[in-house]
Order: sequence, then C-alpha cells, then structure tokens
Amino acid sequence: MRGLHKYLLFFLFSSYNFLFGQSDTASVNSLIRQSRHANSTGLYDSALFYARRAHEISVQLGSKRGIGQSLTCLGNAYSNLADFGNALKAYNDAIAPLESDGDLQNLSALYSNIGIVYYNKSELPKALDHYLKALKIAEKAANKGNMASAMANIGAVYRQSGDHAKALSYYERALVYAKEISDPSRATKVMNNLGNLYLYDKKYDRALEYYTDALKLKEELDDKKGVALALCNIAIVYDERKDFDKALFYYKKGLALSEEIKDKNGSGLFYGNMGTLYLAKKQFPESERALQKALEISTETGDMDGTREWNEGLSEMYFQKGDHKEALLHFKQFIAARDSIFNEENTKKQVRSEMNFEFEKKEAATQLEQEKKEAVAAAEAKKQRIILLAISGFGILVLAFAIFAYRSFLQKKKANIEIGRQKHLIEEKQKEILDSIHYARRIQHSLLTQENYIQKHLTRLNR
Repeated sequence: MRGLHKYLLFFLFSSYNFLFGQSDTASVNSLIRQSRHANSTGLYDSALFYARRAHEISVQLGSKRGIGQSLTCLGNAYSNLADFGNALKAYNDAIAPLESDGDLQNLSALYSNIGIVYYNKSELPKALDHYLKALKIAEKAANKGNMASAMANIGAVYRQSGDHAKALSYYERALVYAKEISDPSRATKVMNNLGNLYLYDKKYDRALEYYTDALKLKEELDDKKGVALALCNIAIVYDERKDFDKALFYYKKGLALSEEIKDKNGSGLFYGNMGTLYLAKKQFPESERALQKALEISTETGDMDGTREWNEGLSEMYFQKGDHKEALLHFKQFIAARDSIFNEENTKKQVRSEMNFEFEKKEAATQLEQEKKEAVAAAEAKKQRIILLAISGFGILVLAFAIFAYRSFLQKKKANIEIGRQKHLIEEKQKEILDSIHYARRIQHSLLTQENYIQKHLTRLNR
C-alpha cells in the first residue's frame, strides 16, 4: 500500500502538470516545497518521494540549484528517520552543486543540517565545525534567519560541553535575530534551548515558561515533531518536580505523536523517560517494558548516550526487583557504553579547547574590526563637527561683517544727510547774506542818487 500511495502521489502531481502546463523547473520547485512540508509535518516517506523525484528532474535539466536543494531535502528526510549514514551522503553530495550555483542561503542551511547529524551522533567537534561554517556563510549573505539557526546550534554545543554562559549568550542572540525576522520556527527552537538551560539550573518556572511558549508556536505551525519535543520538555519539568502524574500525561501524549510521525529518536527518548519515571514509582513491569523498548531503539539508531542511560536504568530496575543476574548484565553494558563515550570525550576535550581558542580568536578579531569601524566613524564624526564649526565660524564672521558694513552704510548715509542739511543751511545763510548785501547796495545806490541830486541842485542855487 505504501508503494501504491507513492505512485498515486506521482500520478496526481504529473496530471496537474499536464493539465496546467507547469514547466520542469516549476515542477522541481513545487516538489522541493512538498518535500520540505512533508519533512516539517512528519511525513518522511512522502518527503523522500518528493525529494527523489525533484532530484531526477533536476539532473535531467542540469540544474545545480535543483540538484543541491533536492539532495538537501533527501538528507533531511533521512536525518529525521535517524538514517544518519544516508543523510550525510545526501548532504555531502549537495555541497558542490550549491557552491557552484552560489546559493548561499541553502548552503548555510545545509552546513547546519550536517552539524545537526554530527550533534545527534555525539560528535561535537564535527558538529561545531559545520555550525561555524554555516554561520560564516550566513553572515556573508546577511541572512538573519540562518544566522539565528547557526547561533542556536553553536549554543547547543557549548551547553553540551558544559559552558552554560556561552550557550546562554548565543541562544539570546539567536532569539533576537529570530524575532527580528518574525520566524516562529527558529524562535521555538531557541526557546526550547533556553528552557533546557534553565531546567539544568533547576529554574523550573523559567524553563516551563519557555517550553510552553514553544509548544504554542509549534502547534500553530502544525510541526508535529516540534510539538512532540515541547511536550517531552514540559514532561521533564514535571518529572523533576516529582509531579509524576502530569509528567506521565505529557510523556504519553508526546510518545503517541512521535510514533505517528515515525520519529525513532523521539520515541526512544519518551520510552526511556517513562521507564525511569515508572522505576521511581516502583512500577517494575511498566518500567522494564519501557526501558527495554528505549534500549532497542537506541541500539538500532546508534545512540550511545541512550544506550548508556537505558542500560543504567535497566540495571537499577533489575537490582531493585531482585534479579541480580540481569542487573549485572546491564551494568556491564552500561560500563562499556560509558567507557566508549568517555574515551571519545577525552579526544573531544583537546579538540574543544582548540576549538574554543580559535573561536575566541575569531570573536576577538571581529571585536577589533568593530572597534576599528567605530574609531573611523568617531574620527569622521569629529571631522564633520570640525567642518561644521568652521562653516559656522565663517558664517558668523560673514554675518558680523555684513552687520558692520550695514551699520557703516547707515552711519555714512546719516552723515551724508547731515552734510546735505548743513550744506543747505549754509546755502540758505549765504543767500540771506547775499540778499542783505544786494539790499544794502540798493539802499546805498538810492542814497547816492539823492545826494547827487541834492548836490546838483545846491550847486545851481549857489550860482
């Protein structure tokens, strides 16, 4: 029936293309979208089908981007199915086509996905190496979404290595970027990680706050795997608080969802946590069934942490039950898994030290570059202030000169008016004087005439 289901999907998809004339490139894009949606909703078989078909068409078209993106979708489906070998093969095959196409956005996401596989395999140095590559590419592309994912993943590595201060720093920066671009999917991932940190520090109220917010967002997105993870986290908080009834309610709800979407890693975690809870309640048959199922899944998926933890749980359960033979058997298996992880951890410690040194050096270089930029900006601002002050000073001088010139003009104008008035007065005085002189002359002339007249007549009389 599963094969028939796939062929039916392909028939319907092909019929749609035929009826509506969809191009091969559009078909690839549509198939990739379908694969991504199927991955996000837990339909991993459908995700594989869509990704493979998209890859076939992309190869025929010679589309580098289509090949790279379809292989990434294929790797995502395998990763969700805990088939890490095939996931890494698909991811690594996708690198070259995406690099050739210059698709920085999907290339950054691809390196993050590879890092996730190594993280799930407890290979932290390899995980961090790929996360750093993802961050570098995301910064080059100025892609805040991928920057948020890479920072969240880097925070998870530091949390796993015990450096909670650095983990908190990266988580908070990641949440800021996720909120800036209104990306609920990335935001919920960071919220879960922040909840994990607070849970480890026994700050249960803060942890429950972040887990509950993440659950609401995942339900809105219809992300079943994300919902299951949030349910598991909420259950763990109640488990830590010894509120076993509430914890068991959320474990069972999450387990049903994980089995529905065939998430083996999630199912194994739920079974193991439930087995431990039943052990705390002295319900040995229920504890044995759950822990055995969890151990079976962790062995199948190669989860060494799970193998170690569930063997330890079974050893304790059988010891309390009085079955010392089985207790010893699982204790030996627990020791073997622990030593294997311990030896691997010893190798990782040196790598982590070098890794931290290199990353801190990179951060220092980034900070120095930022300080240089700030110094240049400050110098430029100072230069602009000096120029502004010079222009302002020049303007003030020009204004002062203009005022001085205007005042001088007014004073000169006033002086000219005064001079004109004085000149007019002088001219008036001169006119008055001249008029007086002319008047005097007329009088004198008149007198002289009379005198001459009298003298003339006197002379005549004297004769």
